[in-house]
Formats: sequence, C-alpha cells, structure tokens
Amino acid sequence: MADIYADYERLNLKIGASIAEVKAAYRTLAKRWHPDQFSDLEQKKQAEEELKKINDAYQKIKAFLAENPSSQTEPNSPPGDRPNSASTTNHSPSESSSAQTRIYTSGASAAEAFYQAGAELTKAGKYEEAIAHFSSAIKLNPNYAEAYRHRGFVYSLMGLELGAESDLRKAKELGLTSQNRTSRSDRTAQSEPETVSEILTPQNSKGQTWQWIHPLEPHDDEVTGLLFSPNGKSLISASKDGSIKLWNPLKGTLLAALETRSAAIASLALSANGEILASANAMPEVKLWHLRTGALLKTLRPNAEAIADLTFHPHQPILIVASKDGSITFWDLRSGKLVKGLNWQKTSVSALEISPDGRTLAIASGDGSLVLWNLSLNRPMRTLDWPCGGISAMTFTADDSRLVLGCQDHYLRIWDRVGDRLVATLAGHEAAVTSISSGHSRNAVASGGDRTVRLWNLETRQLLAVLDGHEAAVTAIYFLEPQRILASGSADGSILIWRRTDEP
Repeated sequence: MADIYADYERLNLKIGASIAEVKAAYRTLAKRWHPDQFSDLEQKKQAEEELKKINDAYQKIKAFLAENPSSQTEPNSPPGDRPNSASTTNHSPSESSSAQTRIYTSGASAAEAFYQAGAELTKAGKYEEAIAHFSSAIKLNPNYAEAYRHRGFVYSLMGLELGAESDLRKAKELGLTSQNRTSRSDRTAQSEPETVSEILTPQNSKGQTWQWIHPLEPHDDEVTGLLFSPNGKSLISASKDGSIKLWNPLKGTLLAALETRSAAIASLALSANGEILASANAMPEVKLWHLRTGALLKTLRPNAEAIADLTFHPHQPILIVASKDGSITFWDLRSGKLVKGLNWQKTSVSALEISPDGRTLAIASGDGSLVLWNLSLNRPMRTLDWPCGGISAMTFTADDSRLVLGCQDHYLRIWDRVGDRLVATLAGHEAAVTSISSGHSRNAVASGGDRTVRLWNLETRQLLAVLDGHEAAVTAIYFLEPQRILASGSADGSILIWRRTDEP
C-alpha cells in the first residue's frame, strides 16, 4: 500500500483527494511536463520520463479509487476515520460477488460506486452481475446517462438487442437534454467533447492469429516512420539515424537506401498514387523523392523550428506541413513553392491528418486539444479538448466516419464524425499510444505503444489481436488490412513484418 502514497505524492496530492482533484492535478502536471514544452534534447528526455511517471501514478490512483469508491481517507485507516462507515452500508445486488463490489456510500456517491463496480464486472466478463449494478445506479439516479449507456453495451454483448437499443436511446436522450441546458452560441467555439465515461478494456474476443515472418535488418536508432506502398509489395522505413530504406517486406531484403547519415528523420508521407515520398528531418527540411527511381526531386525549407508531421492531400498535388511551433503550411508539389498557411493560433502541433475526402484537416496539439478544420471554408468546424496528456497519433477510417486518436495517457479515443461525439475510450496499452494505422479499412485499426501492437474492431470495440515481439517500445506501425500484413518498428531500431495466418 505504500506505493499508493507515492503515487499521490507524485501528483502533489494527499490521500483522500476527490477524483475531480486528481484529474485537475493530472492535467496541470501533464501540461507542465509535456516534452514539447522544452527545446533542449536532454530536457525533452527528462520530461518524457517525468510524464511517464505522472501517467503511471494517475492510472494507479484511478484504479485504487475504482476498487475503493468510498475511500476518501488513507487506506487501512481506522473505521472511525472513514466516511460512510458500516452503519450506512448498502450491499451490491449480488451477495455472491466479491467484497470489492460492495457499496459503502449512499445517494449520488452510491450511484457512482454501483456504476464503477459494474464497469469492473464488465471487464471481468460477469455480465449479469454488471447489469444488476448498473440497474442499481439507475435506480438511485434515474438521469445517469453513462449507466444507461454502459448497461446497453453489456446487453449488446449478451445478444439482448432490444434492451441495448432502449438503453442506448435513453442515454442519448439524457445526453442531449444535458447539452440543451447549456447555451452554445457558436458550434465552432472551443468545448469539452461529449465523453463516454467508461473506459473499455476488451478481451481478445476474435482470436485473430498473426505471426511475424522475419525481422528486417535494424536501423541504428529509433524507427520514426513506416509506410507500405499501396499494393503492399514494398515497405519504406525511416529512423532517427538519418536513413530511409526501401524493403521487400515478404522476402525481408533491402531494395534501396534513399538517404544515409543526415539529420534525424522525423516523419514520412506517401502521395495517394504511391509515386512521391515526403520525408521531414530535423534541420528542418522536407525532401520530395521519386519513389520508383529513388531520385531526390525537391527540398523544401519551411520557416519553422521543427517539423511535427506532414501529409499529402488525397486529390490535389499539395503537401501539408505542420511544425511544432504551430505553423501549418501548404506546398505545391509541381513548383515546390509555398501556397498558403492556415490562420492557426495554436502552438505545439503534435499530429496532422487529412480526411479521405480531402475536406477536413485534423490538427492535434501537445496539450490534448483537437481542431477539425474545414479546408473548403478555411475555418475551424470543431475545437475539442481532452485531459489526456497529449495526442500522439491519429487516423481517419476509410469511410471518413471516425477519427481514432492515440493519446499519451495510454488510451485510444474514437470520435464519431457523424454523431459528433466521442463514442468510446479503449484501454489495453501500458504506455503512450505512439502510432495508429487504419489499414485502409472502415472498422479495423492497429495501435502501437509499450512493446505491443494491438488490433481493434471499431464497430464492436473488440480487441482482435495483440502482437508481442519487440523488446523495446513500439514507435511506428503501418497496417494493410486487405493484404493481411502489418509492419512495426521500435525504439531499438528493429522492424518486424507480420502476416495474419488464420482464416478471415
């Protein structure tokens, strides 16, 4: 139990702090220690380590509070010092449940406790007990939208579609009612996104089988980018060692090296036709390559401190470049000249992604904010903020219906563009999610973080597979669902090629 004291101290809190105080402390420290706040390389490394410790402490405190929902004083404190002691105890609906699912509070706090216990039972696969707990939470608080939503989710898992439909409809009605109580004069104004408060930790339900067929010759430093050609017959890798390599992924052989021992490569992007490769280095420079011949076509030099990310427009000869200082510029590929820049006020851009239809640019900042920019109207459509420690990576699904975010707090977040809301938060990684790839799919996505790659079904929220083969943190992935192939790169320079081997 001594560890929990250290975790509270890490967030500058005392045992007994409310969950709101914990979240506020976490947000403050995550912003203070985000690596993008520092320019010195050594300071960045120290900030990364500190942010890891802050995230770890935050997750442990949340887990402790979930297991001890009524504990507002020190663990193992005498009963007389504990609020809502045994004299006001309410038991969970299932007396056969373990002691940790019993509720020791009353009123609104009891509803929250029943809800948290139900969420834990859902993770354990005890669906009937989970439904009983959510029902108790709803009885105590008839307007508990999250309890309706989570109970509907469990009904769906059990195949009880009528119950699921009813609960999800009720949750939506309550959510809309809550929104209507708050006047919003401008839809594009900065706002807190609608959230799904439960964090789902799906089990590996589909049991896809993936095997790595061979490792490639490693880079000398961290892998920072991986891209398959559209047909999956070649793989491009980039590294902090300054090199860009082309591989035959099925044979594991090196085809060509485009650049060697220059400045560290920060990001890669491939044009829609697969002919032009853009690479950004730390100079900062952007180099355009003719992929088939390996010839250097142009070198662009944005007036920026460092390049955070870049992407090609899917239908126009335009390259979009985002810098860590906040500038976002558009470059004509034919002339190599700057076309325009966005009137963008944010700083510390961490990731950039354009929608498949070319109409929306998603801009993520290191503080966890996300802007959806309408390129036709040249103005922001939506500005959202999450206390997630920062958005590391993101991808649109092939049908443009969802935007999937990988965050520093270890979670994936699924933003439904049609419903304009956050529909799920997925747990599983034990470190920051560093890379995401949609696999040119509507429903599948791969995420990289810690030392694993995880594949998910976005429609069912199911974990499809966990690929565990790296000895260091996964830093880059690229996934092609139709070809049943995936590449993953690591902080130690290693690259693995994975093939799905079970029947689809």
